Amino acid sequence: MSKIKKNISCLILFFIIVSISSCAFAMTPTYTHAIRYSRGVGNTCYYVDSSASFFTSSINSAANNWVHTDYGANPIYMTAVSSTKASHMDIYAGYLLDKYNNTNAYTTIWTSSATQLYFNGTSNYYYAEIVLNRNNMTANTENTSTVTHEMGHCFGLDDWTYAYSIMCSPKSERKVTRVQQCDNDTVNYLY
Repeated sequence: MSKIKKNISCLILFFIIVSISSCAFAMTPTYTHAIRYSRGVGNTCYYVDSSASFFTSSINSAANNWVHTDYGANPIYMTAVSSTKASHMDIYAGYLLDKYNNTNAYTTIWTSSATQLYFNGTSNYYYAEIVLNRNNMTANTENTSTVTHEMGHCFGLDDWTYAYSIMCSPKSERKVTRVQQCDNDTVNYLY
């Protein structure tokens, strides 16, 4: 009888350790850029250019996904605005060629004086631009997850190969279409 109790106790202890390890992994920010929005993310205003108006529903859904992640609080609050003057994040669309032809979208970051920065730099940035590739954006769910991914870059998150993160690229077999706990926790870590 005591051997059975010992085996059951070992099995329970094993599951507890695995559960704690999984939680620690999910909550450990491991994929951030060294830089972030200089204004924070507490009132992120985003502007949808007329070139991207076809994607407005997907863009609004992506913004809502970052605000309401289902994984507890985060500092993000997003508001659509009608001018780039009040925007932290400008969203455009075009038929991309050359090095961007095979991508769904890309993100660039800028200083307040409109100087482009790079994610491998050391200076925080004032606003970001997302450009959606009309050649590759098709299904609505894919559009929303692509915009959600690009907004993650705007918040300072880097690409990641973990398939259960919105920051995993589709080419790396991303398995989710919404912000996950690891993404939410990383934003909390950054801001």
